[in-house]
Amino acid sequence: MLTKIFRVMLVLSLLFPVWLHPADYANASEQASFYVDPSNGNDANPGSLSSPFRTIERARDAVRVINANMSDDIIIYLRGGKYEMSETWQLTEVDSGTNGHNVVYQAYPGEVPILSGGRNITGWVLYDTDRNIYKAIVGSDIETRQLYVNGKRAVRARSEGDFRIAFLMLMELPPRFLILPGGAT
Repeated sequence: MLTKIFRVMLVLSLLFPVWLHPADYANASEQASFYVDPSNGNDANPGSLSSPFRTIERARDAVRVINANMSDDIIIYLRGGKYEMSETWQLTEVDSGTNGHNVVYQAYPGEVPILSGGRNITGWVLYDTDRNIYKAIVGSDIETRQLYVNGKRAVRARSEGDFRIAFLMLMELPPRFLILPGGAT
């Protein structure tokens, strides 16, 4: 339950990054602040504004070192850009604030960070010429919930029979796509 609440707070802080007027950020009280930049950061950096971390995982790990006995809030500023997530970003109770203070992940003022767990699917081949269906082998480790084609969210159709095969039928685009797990033909 605590994890769900934390996730909701994280999503809200990313969707509505400027709860305070930008001038108020300078007056906000913080025990520590870290900065993360997916384009110009490096996880060997100290996480400062001029030398940010590259990943939010590295920022989380830095917070774990100092949050056991907090005297004020710890703020992690996510700079604008796309954060490519190859696995689920996990937070537990050790990532929370202590002594009535908060650990806050929020967008840097005026910037929009995008956390993406997406994966590019390549190798599409025409599967059924008459019905304009394409297929691609993606491996057995993929669990799809959403699929985007050329930047547009596509509506997936339900699969029949073997539920390991996910079908995609595009409502706005003429071709249909079939995703097959690794080794399937």
